[in-house]
Parts: sequence; structure tokens; C-alpha cells
Amino acid sequence: MKFLLISFIAILALVGIVSLLFVISRKRIENKKIFAAAKNLVKNEFLDFSLKNCSENQDEILKQRVLLYIKTMNTKEKQSLVFDPNKVIYWGRNSDFCQIYINDLAVSKVHCKIYCDNYKVYLNCISKNGYVIVKRNLFTKYQVNPGYQLQLKSKDRIIIGSCEFKVKIFLYNLNNM
Repeated sequence: MKFLLISFIAILALVGIVSLLFVISRKRIENKKIFAAAKNLVKNEFLDFSLKNCSENQDEILKQRVLLYIKTMNTKEKQSLVFDPNKVIYWGRNSDFCQIYINDLAVSKVHCKIYCDNYKVYLNCISKNGYVIVKRNLFTKYQVNPGYQLQLKSKDRIIIGSCEFKVKIFLYNLNNM
């Protein structure tokens, strides 16, 4: 009987270790994808800049840049994208204007924007009659009303209408291209 109990505990420990390794492996794969997307975004931007500004000193733009990884959370098909918040990212129902299109009648045509200022990323609610919920952790929730803004942090969850997004803010070193 004692042998069976020890065997059972050993099997449970082994299953726990395998599960932990699987989660760590999945996070590494996701991080590789994020940085590959960031590299492509920055490469294309640098190439465009180089073609338009041949005579300017290009070394000045080779530094660290804040980038934003956004992942949909409550949809069947999880989507994830990398954005540069140094260029304003608009969210809303207007698919022609907004970079993040949300097909929900509770969402304004242009509901909010995310932008970067001095290496800090902010969400600004620009809706006429709606608001944005930002969940910081299990117990902290902010309601961002029209005309107000909130500094975002990595792992925040943004709720607009019935859609939920997970945000990851990271620094990308442009010298590693």
C-alpha cells in the first residue's frame, strides 16, 4: 500500500513538471513570435525611413523603442498583433480609420486611442458616450471615461464593449536588427 502511495505521488509530481515545462515552452514560442513580428515592423519602418531620408543621419533612429503586443482574449480565433504606439493606435467600429476594428454596436466609431509619450504608453478614451475598462490584476479595475486617460502597464486587459484584449508592453532594441 505504501508503495502505491509513493508511486502515485511520484506520478503526480512528474505530471506537474511536464505541465510546467509545457507552459514555459509555450511562453517562449509566443515571445519568439512577438519579437519576430517586432523585428519585421521595425525593419519595414527603417527601410521606409531610409528611402525617404537618404541624406539624414540614420544612426539617430537606431535605439530602443517601446512596442505593444495586443492579443484578443474572448474570441474563438485568438489574434495577436504588434504595434508601434509612437504612432497613435485607434480602436473602434470604423474599419477605414481604426487600426483595431471592433464589430460591436456598444463601441463608438472611434472609441479610444493608445499612444506613447516618453516611453510610457497611455490609453485615452475619446468616445462620446462609452468608456473603457482596464483590468490591472485580479482585484484592480479602472473605468476610463470619455476625455480621460490611463497609463497602461504590461499584462493589462482592455475591455471595450464585449471584446477583451491582453496588452504586453516591451522595449525592442533596434540595434539587434
